[in-house]
Amino acid sequence: GLEMIVRAKRSSKARGTARCVLYGLADAAHLDGLAWPSRRELRLWGGCSEPTLSKALEALESSGELVVARGRRRPNGRQTSNAYWLPLYADPDAIQQTLKAQDDEQISWAFSLTGRATG
Repeated sequence: GLEMIVRAKRSSKARGTARCVLYGLADAAHLDGLAWPSRRELRLWGGCSEPTLSKALEALESSGELVVARGRRRPNGRQTSNAYWLPLYADPDAIQQTLKAQDDEQISWAFSLTGRATG
């Protein structure tokens, strides 16, 4: 929401399409920094093609502003959405509340990638 956008705006070094995608993710994210938008939504936010979106997400990941927990296959064969986490802008207390409230491997894995879940 708005608080996440303000945090990203104040400290992000992202430029161009990556910045637009970051703001879209920040708008969709909860205070714990998690969001589950579709790739279509991400392309709309960035105003870009799929290849350009992939480059923007890679740039955000390499800068440490984004962690992507790739979707997994359900028993019925369908793919779950990716989880997108904005660790630099997430509220640490909200992260802890999410971890306590949900038993989700995808969420725990995303949080563990940066060590922010415990510190």
